[in-house]
Amino acid sequence: MPDIGELLAAEAVRRRPAHQPAFASLVARRRRRDAGVRTAALAVLLVAVAVVLGLPRAAEPVAAAPVTGTLRMVGGPCCRPPQGIAGTVWFQEPGGPVVEAVTDRDGRFALTLAPGRYEVTGVWPADRPCWDPVSVVVPPAGLRGLEVDCHIR
Repeated sequence: MPDIGELLAAEAVRRRPAHQPAFASLVARRRRRDAGVRTAALAVLLVAVAVVLGLPRAAEPVAAAPVTGTLRMVGGPCCRPPQGIAGTVWFQEPGGPVVEAVTDRDGRFALTLAPGRYEVTGVWPADRPCWDPVSVVVPPAGLRGLEVDCHIR
């Protein structure tokens, strides 16, 4: 059976008043909330003015599409099936920057890209591109099971 000291200590902990945040943090939280409300109100006002003046709307952002696939080593000794390899896959829109997808040790990769046409190149080992790039179209729904091959001579 617990002694009276333990019982009193447990009851004191149970009845301890709830923690109140410091006054300064309450004021800061209120200011952040008010700033967010002001920002939203300003955005609504700007849209209303643009509609009244007939200004063109900004382009809607394009949703990213999921792309998954495998970087494979193809060729080599006779009768050897393609196998996934660790490396990098480069995706590049015409005139755009290169987007890299690092593969795991089995060659699998996953990333999100804006829908469009890309030149896809496998890179294995560290910085040697595999032969010619392949042209791929990424639809808005995404692209699954893309196989990027690195041929061994």
